[in-house]
Amino acid sequence: VFNNYATFRKEGSVGTTTFTDGTSFNNSGTVDLRSGLVAFNGGVSTSPTSKLNLVIRGLSAGTQFGSESFGYPATFDGTLGINLGNGFVPTNGNSFVIAAYTSSTGQFSSMQFPPLPVTSKWQLTYNPSSLVLQVVPSTAFQSASLTNGDFQFSLAGPTGSSCLIEASTNLFNWAPLLTNTPFNGLLNYVDPQTPQFPKRFYRATIFP
Repeated sequence: VFNNYATFRKEGSVGTTTFTDGTSFNNSGTVDLRSGLVAFNGGVSTSPTSKLNLVIRGLSAGTQFGSESFGYPATFDGTLGINLGNGFVPTNGNSFVIAAYTSSTGQFSSMQFPPLPVTSKWQLTYNPSSLVLQVVPSTAFQSASLTNGDFQFSLAGPTGSSCLIEASTNLFNWAPLLTNTPFNGLLNYVDPQTPQFPKRFYRATIFP
């Protein structure tokens, strides 16, 4: 039995560190994977105080980010913490397999992700045989409708960022409608000038 109440860290080696079948890993502390693979071939137990910490420096599994595999059903609980290193900034479409297993139970109750550009967001997916972290396009645009002849729409942006909304009749010449407006949850905009134009286009730019 390996009882971890502090920090178990793997770094420096890009190979595999193996807990053999018959060795149980009981984690109430932090598993800090900075490179390579940790193979838990015995049973693993977690708790609400458990934390899995990963440092992502690029797209190459093992060398630029660590991962884990499970010979028995994987159990997830506690906190998932993600950090970026070596100036790496992931983009939409990037994917990281951070755990492989035959089956799993539970989910992380808390996730700590580093900030991304406003056009991207983190997405964690519990697949039948793997836990995958992805960077996907953010859903800034929320809804739109035409009410009493006025076009209105809503946007979502990170707290502290601001928005520039512009309009055009030809997609070449743009006029500002709303500038430097900070987000505090959803930003709703209603254009009372809509009925004055046979057609009108809108665009929004979100600034950090």
